[in-house]
Amino acid sequence: MKDLTGLGPWVRANASLQGMLLQGMSGTAEFLAEPTSLDELARLVRACTHSGQTMRVLGEANNVLVGPETIPGVVLRLTAKPFREVTVRGNTVRAGGGASVDSVVAAACNVGLSGLETLVGIPGSVGGALRLNAHDEAGDIGDHISRVEVVTNDGQIITRERDELKFESQGNNLDDAVIAVAEFELEPEAEDGILRRMKRAWIKRKVSQPLRSGAMGPVFQEPTGMNAGELITKAGLSRHRIGCAEVSHRDGNYILVRAPAGADDILRLLQLIQQRVRERFHVDLERKIAIW
Repeated sequence: MKDLTGLGPWVRANASLQGMLLQGMSGTAEFLAEPTSLDELARLVRACTHSGQTMRVLGEANNVLVGPETIPGVVLRLTAKPFREVTVRGNTVRAGGGASVDSVVAAACNVGLSGLETLVGIPGSVGGALRLNAHDEAGDIGDHISRVEVVTNDGQIITRERDELKFESQGNNLDDAVIAVAEFELEPEAEDGILRRMKRAWIKRKVSQPLRSGAMGPVFQEPTGMNAGELITKAGLSRHRIGCAEVSHRDGNYILVRAPAGADDILRLLQLIQQRVRERFHVDLERKIAIW
């Protein structure tokens, strides 16, 4: 395999992921890349494609399990300013793929732009939220996208306009290697109305979901016409615990993880949940989180 450290000091070999993962979970990447510009990111993707290296994007890490073995290939983190910056011009909010969803919600609300406020409290980065088409009862994050800048699998930097994009309940057609930047087209509105909806959404999410450090989820896809959290709770698994991992009593589709976290405990709990739900309801829950 090609040694990618030749790309620059922003690529490290055999790098520890300590402090980047959920609740002190440890892990090591064969290569850890934190490019400082869009051009460096494109060079990285081209190098990975040409050398056959696998590349994984690590965002807020609330939906990733990492075991004790070294992760082969490249772990990419979008930590530099171009990928974390959020700016507003007119009715358009422009956000790097590594920016947090909450930072985008805050930037929009601060200038009286509505459309994203009910997504407050949703964990993760903009890139991850777009991959999954994060949503609530008020709508999807994809409803407000005007364009995205992506790096394709062959390392090209291109812009995909809204009419090219197709958003659905569990995702979209954004299958490019990396979502670098997203632009949202929002509507101006009086601040008090935006804040009311934001507060209402926050209270509802706080009551129904474990909005604290160490909460992982949603861990399963929603089965058609069903609610995964309700199935898990009805299967008698609320507060069920294996080692560091416990099913949330607020929403069964969330796992509370206590430090020091271990991937084995979490994985065993997920497998138990799948088994119990299958036995009781004849429903196969599909895992939503990634296991590296």
